[in-house]
Amino acid sequence: MIDRAALEMQMGASVSSERISGVNDNMTQCHYHDFYELYYLEDGERYHVAGDRITKIKAGEFILFPPYVLHRSFGEKDVIFKRIVLYFSRTAIPSTLDERLESDGVVVFSPTGSVSNSLRTMICRLRDEEDAPDKYSGIMKESELREFLISILRSGMERKRPAYEDRITKILSYLNNNYGKEITLQELGDVANVSIYHLSREFKRYTNTTIVEYLTKIRILHAERMFLETDNNMTEIAYATGFTNLNHFSRTFKQVTGETPMTMKKRLRNKNGHVADTRTDFKQYLT
Repeated sequence: MIDRAALEMQMGASVSSERISGVNDNMTQCHYHDFYELYYLEDGERYHVAGDRITKIKAGEFILFPPYVLHRSFGEKDVIFKRIVLYFSRTAIPSTLDERLESDGVVVFSPTGSVSNSLRTMICRLRDEEDAPDKYSGIMKESELREFLISILRSGMERKRPAYEDRITKILSYLNNNYGKEITLQELGDVANVSIYHLSREFKRYTNTTIVEYLTKIRILHAERMFLETDNNMTEIAYATGFTNLNHFSRTFKQVTGETPMTMKKRLRNKNGHVADTRTDFKQYLT
């Protein structure tokens, strides 16, 4: 499936959304991006692997992923689902909202009653702007997005816990917390108290990738974050994210992202360097 909304974000859009229905339509690999993703499930059930969590959501619930969070969605065999995915850049929202959403991390919301109806109406208004755009649609989408996010934060609605607390979530947590050091499969088998063979097979079932591939992606996404959040040089970033030398880091980085580390760093800094200066502080609206 082609993710048209994601392509629009990569081409410079600040807000983009798409409604899709499907069955047995699962992400082939865990992925991440440099913008927010709000996944609203209109019908069916879906599992989401995100960071160190595995969560199941049902119709009417939605999950919010901050930038640079490794995630994947999938469903049970032959279960039909319908969803709206809403992407938005950090520059599309006020700095106060960005800071709050970033600090909350991955969150699953379960709205009910009038709150659920209100939020659904807002999402549909965003979709209307997407389906019938005019020269004011970009401004309207950002306005609708801000209203939606503030409504979420003010509502106090229930936030779901992870669907599982088993050995896979334990391994996901271990990888996310220890990516900066050398990690062996035997070490992970000891953490999960299971054979390496069974652990590898079960890990592949939930993430659709190998443990080594997943760990590599975690290291690369943290390197990208360090490009934006620190002034560390490439060698320091390579060692901080678990690579044994700069050549290995550079080669692996390009294999995963298609860009060299230096090219990526320059592009991200040019894209995000003026964020703090161009957004309005909406703190008074969050009380």
